[in-house]
Amino acid sequence: MCAGITETTVFGWRMKILEAAKAVPQPDLVGVVEADEKFIHEGQKGSLKLVDPFEKSGTRKARKTGSPSRYGSLGPEFGTVLCAVDHQGHVVAGYAGVGAASAAAFEKLIGPHLKDMTILCTDANGIYGSYCEKYGVMHYVRPSNYLKTLTDGLNAGKREDAMYRNEMLDYIDGRRSIPYSEFKLLKDQHDLGLGRVNQFHSRLKFELVQKTKGISLKNIDAYVAWQALLVNYSVDEGRKPATRKDAEKILIMLLRTGVNLKLKEISEKEPDFSNLTPHYVQALKEHTDELNKTREYKSARYYITSEDFGPNTDKRAYLDHLPVYMLKFLAEQCGLNGRSKIHKGNTYQARRQLERNPYLPYAIDALIAKYGMKNES
Repeated sequence: MCAGITETTVFGWRMKILEAAKAVPQPDLVGVVEADEKFIHEGQKGSLKLVDPFEKSGTRKARKTGSPSRYGSLGPEFGTVLCAVDHQGHVVAGYAGVGAASAAAFEKLIGPHLKDMTILCTDANGIYGSYCEKYGVMHYVRPSNYLKTLTDGLNAGKREDAMYRNEMLDYIDGRRSIPYSEFKLLKDQHDLGLGRVNQFHSRLKFELVQKTKGISLKNIDAYVAWQALLVNYSVDEGRKPATRKDAEKILIMLLRTGVNLKLKEISEKEPDFSNLTPHYVQALKEHTDELNKTREYKSARYYITSEDFGPNTDKRAYLDHLPVYMLKFLAEQCGLNGRSKIHKGNTYQARRQLERNPYLPYAIDALIAKYGMKNES
């Protein structure tokens, strides 16, 4: 440590750097662009009064990082980050507020950087389709249940081209009638998919959730801007920033923004839950409560081939339905002690330890790669 510089001082500098990163211009994306949303569970670290996202005038109890939400990522319990990545690796990302992102938010945050885009790759969220239709951009759509539908179909003896003709898989929006051979050639030639944007999502999850044990909702936009800055710097320089010279270059970029908020201004920021109307939130609660009454948990095979594992997943239910050999695999990936003692009838302790382990999502990725019916390239 440097003599005379306290941890509090360094933390203050860090927050000022993050705020300045928001003003650093993000690049224009070219060619094939992948876009998707990332949901981050709202936290209010450092606040003495925890605002209840469902009752703005009330407060909520403190919770542990990784606790499941009550009403999913489309409600005020999650902040939504819109992300776009081109095939050169450049990133544009912006915080859209709590709840589901709108078409207007996508056009405002991401749209100005898409002037040289040729193909947009997304899931089936309607905000992307409306943008592509408005600006005449080719739109590759890969539904979120693509992998599950594909693997279930192949295991049932269905052919991939037949599933494509029956509109069960991915497609080019507005051009569903093109032959499968032509579609596959187009897909292979342009490497259409969502792998790059999902990789950036994994980075955000590690840096903003697992590494920091969660961040405050009021600071999500600054943290996201900082991660985008680091990725874009790495692409432009051809390597990750790791030297004093790299630090100096990044500092110059930040100083050129002219942003220099006082620490008091940063600390007095409040979490903003105004993005959703009370009517929307009430409808979401009623719909979710109704679904919970009829929810049935699927088999372990369903879980390890599903893309639905994410911030909304009930990790306890997920682990409760895994067989012993998969629990042992996850325990090994997470480095748990006492793995040899895991056997049928004696899995409770292992499941609870895995539930709390910050490396569980990465272990599940490895589980899917090893035991899934079809691996993602």
